[in-house]
Amino acid sequence: MGICFLQSLLISAVIILPLAIKCKIKFYLALIGIIMTAPVSTLLLIILDQSGISINPWMRWIIPGLLTCLILLVIVLFRFYRDPDRIIPDKEHVILSPADGTILYVKKIKNHTIPLTIKADRRIALKEFTGWELSKSDAVLVGIEMSILDVHVNRTPVSGSILKQHSVKGKYISLRRNEAPFVNQRLSTLIDHGPFQIGIVQIASRRVRQIISYMKPGDYLEKGQRFGVIRFGSQVDVVIPDLKGLQILIHPKETVRAGQTIIAEYDPFPRESLKNKP
Repeated sequence: MGICFLQSLLISAVIILPLAIKCKIKFYLALIGIIMTAPVSTLLLIILDQSGISINPWMRWIIPGLLTCLILLVIVLFRFYRDPDRIIPDKEHVILSPADGTILYVKKIKNHTIPLTIKADRRIALKEFTGWELSKSDAVLVGIEMSILDVHVNRTPVSGSILKQHSVKGKYISLRRNEAPFVNQRLSTLIDHGPFQIGIVQIASRRVRQIISYMKPGDYLEKGQRFGVIRFGSQVDVVIPDLKGLQILIHPKETVRAGQTIIAEYDPFPRESLKNKP
């Protein structure tokens, strides 16, 4: 039994750890996966031994590997297709995260500068923002990377009406190829919150096969409402106008949750505005 367990533990670690590193999954989650799969593989080998079935020595390595892959597939599909209800913060004058995942970057965008999103160390010029009201002032671009284990349903960061949507119909090639940033699919949405506008960009990668929007221009969205989903791992960026009194509350590598994590606060009546009032 001890040898069977060590074999299963080794096989699980060899399969899960490289996948966790490649998909940027946290170490403790990989460790949980190893702890879950190794005992199951061991139990299966013991059952086969006790049933009198002759097992080839190579099969003692292959069986745990196949079982580990099967268990991983079930876990990934279960976590990916989750759509949990969220308690939306009732605090006013806040901007929520539009996606579950990890903050990649928080960077300033200068007036009339085309936003440049970064995915897999490649820069993508979001030319669709040219001419949008949001591009006529300074802004802050927040990038959120979603792993394959994150919830992939996206939620609105603020309440408001959809002014525009621009879909770049593209391919799903590997982002390692130089042309990928210019041909891969993305969907940009502009929301009118009232005092200001905010932009959301859903970006596809090789593993993504579909970006789905639940809304269309003219629809009104409540803060934290579901507005779309991206199939499998990808990225969501949010373009926030650099408002007076704007406070960015997150930083790179921080974990956020869609419709729940407050990524920024703003002052609807900053001191400068009050001074200018009669």
